[in-house]
Amino acid sequence: MHYINLDGVINEAEWATAQYKTEFWLNVDKNHINGNNYLYIGEDEENLYIALDLCSDNTSDDTGEWLGLGLNTDNSIFSNQATWEEYIDNGVEFLMHDVENGVNWPFFDKSKAPTIVSSGNSVNNMSEINVVNGTLSGDLSDLDTYNDATYMQLNSSLNITNHITQLDFEINVSKYFLSGIIEQLKLENIDEIRIALYSRTNITITSNKIVFWYSNGTYNLNDTDQVVNIHSGGLGWDYVNFGGEDLTADKIMKFSIFGNHSSAFTHDIDYVGFLISTFHINTPITTDITPYSSINNYEIKWSFGPSSNNATDHRMFEIVIPKSELQNYETAEDLGIIIGGYGTLAFPDMGYWVYSKTSITFDFEMSNKYYYYNMNMKPFNPPENFTLSSDSGSLDLDGSFNLNWIPSVGADNYSIYTHNSFITGINENITLLDKGLTNYSISIAGLSQGEYYYLAVAYNETGYYESNCLKISVIYPPSTFTLSSDADSPDIDGIFNLNWTASEWADNYSIYMHTSSITIINTSLTIIAEGLTDLSKPISISTGGDYYFVAVAFNEVSSQLSNNVKIKVILPCGAFVLNSDADNPDIDGTFNLTWSVSTEADNYSVYMYNSEITAINASLITIIEGNIDLTINITGVSNGIYYFIVVAHNEISSQLSNYISVVVGLEGSTPFVSGYEPYLIIAVISVISLILIIKKKRPHSKKY
Repeated sequence: MHYINLDGVINEAEWATAQYKTEFWLNVDKNHINGNNYLYIGEDEENLYIALDLCSDNTSDDTGEWLGLGLNTDNSIFSNQATWEEYIDNGVEFLMHDVENGVNWPFFDKSKAPTIVSSGNSVNNMSEINVVNGTLSGDLSDLDTYNDATYMQLNSSLNITNHITQLDFEINVSKYFLSGIIEQLKLENIDEIRIALYSRTNITITSNKIVFWYSNGTYNLNDTDQVVNIHSGGLGWDYVNFGGEDLTADKIMKFSIFGNHSSAFTHDIDYVGFLISTFHINTPITTDITPYSSINNYEIKWSFGPSSNNATDHRMFEIVIPKSELQNYETAEDLGIIIGGYGTLAFPDMGYWVYSKTSITFDFEMSNKYYYYNMNMKPFNPPENFTLSSDSGSLDLDGSFNLNWIPSVGADNYSIYTHNSFITGINENITLLDKGLTNYSISIAGLSQGEYYYLAVAYNETGYYESNCLKISVIYPPSTFTLSSDADSPDIDGIFNLNWTASEWADNYSIYMHTSSITIINTSLTIIAEGLTDLSKPISISTGGDYYFVAVAFNEVSSQLSNNVKIKVILPCGAFVLNSDADNPDIDGTFNLTWSVSTEADNYSVYMYNSEITAINASLITIIEGNIDLTINITGVSNGIYYFIVVAHNEISSQLSNYISVVVGLEGSTPFVSGYEPYLIIAVISVISLILIIKKKRPHSKKY
């Protein structure tokens, strides 16, 4: 068979290659329709396929519904439940499916009353009986039948002041179960064992009790849950329940009979029997079907709607079972099938419908009630191995390429599938692009960026062969985009944001900076940030100057530069310190004023006054303006106290230095008084001007 899309809808085209389509008539209850129904059976090298087109079932309610399928895979012969069970997983398979819940029908239901599975059991042999206190006479035959006047007699023994008995039983419960799979399943799920004891004592004794042992091989006479009082005196029955949880790991039931009295006594035991119950066996209502599933790896889907066999809405089932799940499956043997179920559809006055050979009963345990089909496939010659490839390799940059494949020997035609993840096989999740192709290429176009997986399948009338799964990554180069900033012009604090529009197909972005326009990315650039996924980057510049920025969009195949953005940064002049080399007092009126660099300053002005300077105003004497050096020579100053200050300037700000005072006291002169004469100031300025005219001007460099 070719691929079946397992969705519960019987598509005639899908099932056209099934080996059998069998029509069968059902007379059903009044709520449904008497008529023809259809069974499809097919196989390929790996799977068995079964479909049911239940045209008679015109309801969609799945409450309590089950579907049962019996298979005889190697012509096994069986005619009763026990023999059928012996063949389970050895030529016979059964599937009991819970349609409502979509799982195997549960074999047990612990919420319901236990099911009796074995009755009339007695002690297996004398080795299972051990006398601890007292003496015992008799044999096993004395315990088989009650009221037969033969007894196994237990006589008490004296223990200090009292007479006591203790008789231990160690019953091997597994001997009551056959070796078949279902019998062993019951053994492993015993809920309780009812012990029936028919006995008497020759006198009424003080204490007579049965004590249940724990599963670990110990007992406790003080545990009221494990101790049950039994009668003494004349013949009578005692029924006690031994919990399945107290069985040992090897399914041994241990219990003891304890007797105690002030005088000697005998305990005559006429009968010991065991009634074994498992957890409730979940047999469907109104049937005696054993709800055991030997098939656990399978898929079932159902739907309610029309089909090619019936245009009105009705039930349909599709089933796929791997052949690896079917023991002794031989295609050279006929395959036996019996199938039935219950939902709302049923035979009149019955709890199920069935497709069976000779009756309307679901006789799964009788091999002659199965229909048999010759499942010998045609010579299985599916297409041979072939390879799928692409003319773009594994990476495509525009979303258009050709898929190509070499011919598969034996193939009649090809189908192409695609998916968004690795394709492990044909299933309902993958997308069919084209089918019935007889050439060896197909064009693909218009794909967006992403990862695409492709599979080619070669077909002929007996099967198919899947190619390799081909992965193609479609990755477009990043598209153009625009860089901008929110910086002022000029920017006076060096803090701003670079922003950019999204570049389609980009995975991440990098930001570069330089002191001139950027046309190419190379090692001369400063990398500000890499691997960004946001569309913004905060920038902080600590030195004034002209800066050029560019963003670069990247993906795994290419990159794209943005436009350049130029940012002019002018920061306020920095603080600086004024000093002089004048003595105190200065005795020749000649000295130097020097000052440290004011960061971001373009030039300096020097002012003088005859008292402390707290602000720059018209009362100050301007010594010099626009000076770019960090020193000035003062000469020709007469006696007096002089105050100096320097002001740093750039385009946006000024910064005052500290002010200093210089005391001039020329040797041999009249002692100075506070203040100075105007003609002296004019002389100082003239001298300074002359010095500046003849002094070579030095350039002032700025760092970025």
